[in-house]
Amino acid sequence: MRSILLYFFLSPAVLNAQAGCTDPQAQNYDASALENDGTCEYATTNYVTEIISTLPTEISESSAMVWYNNILITLNDSGGENVIYIMDTLGQLMETCTLQNSVNIDWEALAISDSLLYIGDIGNNNGTRQNLSLYSLNLSSLQQGADTISATRMVYKYQDQTNFISQPNATNFDAEAMIYFQDSIHIFSKSWASFYCKHYVLPAFWADTAVAYLRDSVFVNGLITDATVDKETGKVILLGYKLDTPTTEGDFYSCFLHLLYDYPGQQFFKGNNRRIEIGGVLSLGQTEGISWSLFNRGYISSETVVSPIQISSKLRSFDFQAFFAQGELGVLNESSPVYQIIKNGDDVLFKTTTEYIRRIGLVGEEIPLLKTSEGWRLQNAKSGVYWLYIDNKLISIFIQ
Repeated sequence: MRSILLYFFLSPAVLNAQAGCTDPQAQNYDASALENDGTCEYATTNYVTEIISTLPTEISESSAMVWYNNILITLNDSGGENVIYIMDTLGQLMETCTLQNSVNIDWEALAISDSLLYIGDIGNNNGTRQNLSLYSLNLSSLQQGADTISATRMVYKYQDQTNFISQPNATNFDAEAMIYFQDSIHIFSKSWASFYCKHYVLPAFWADTAVAYLRDSVFVNGLITDATVDKETGKVILLGYKLDTPTTEGDFYSCFLHLLYDYPGQQFFKGNNRRIEIGGVLSLGQTEGISWSLFNRGYISSETVVSPIQISSKLRSFDFQAFFAQGELGVLNESSPVYQIIKNGDDVLFKTTTEYIRRIGLVGEEIPLLKTSEGWRLQNAKSGVYWLYIDNKLISIFIQ
């Protein structure tokens, strides 16, 4: 049976009260604390992701991923073409788009704003690169069947890097993860030598060469390969892997996440930091891409592993609702302009208190709903996310 949920975004009041650990799932939860001070500690958390599919051969090196209106955008890393791949949430390739005026030196990251897609040419395994850059392109240019897309290149450097001597897989200035959040680009380092993840901040746009300013760092006991943020709630996930004890058969890695939430401002490392172990490379592959979708759900992609045994690249899913306090999901209520939803087969009928309602498609285009005497009818409503403008407010409806 289909169900429909409306995402409510809750903003807790700021209270001048006792500080402490406010997460009931933490080992040191303080029931009397009303302000989180970032001291929460967690028991070892293990989580098993769900396999969706093996990725197409064209995407054997999926090194980053973003979710956008029920599609997934990904790319291959160094040695790959200057191409982004669009696939559905079952891992089926839908489109291939070439970026004009771009070179894939070592594409490792993706970030997304309301109007732009950012591609991070930020891989730096040796620590020698002085041409690190981001490419930006308009989301509206991701038209169905488009073969090429125009991109703008923006060069940057790290505030704290002065030494560019080659240190293969031993540098602290490699990076494979970034997000767009609150009008800024945030880069998270893959620090081979220290296992500390450094958080750098860049503006959303710049000319010439920008400086990525170091904001903070945190010990992650591994290598960070991607990041994602739920821009409405601010929840951040860092994805990574760590070398386990080598064996005579080769090197084996374990994969993990750091779930960051309830932090002040953009200080991601000052709030809750929950490490989640998700398994080994033999079952998961080399995890390199992650993205939230909606309702604490999301997707993880992996690269193909060829040694010591071959493991195909995969698309997997997760549902982290159980890691958070209840109350972040709601159903339509009497105060909503959509006061009733009627399901009839594959059609959905919205009864509203307003005459202004329209559906927004993949690239921002208006898709008419069928106006009837009963309300607005959405025909052939398959499972997924639908964006509606109601009284000039954009809301997301999830149908499953």
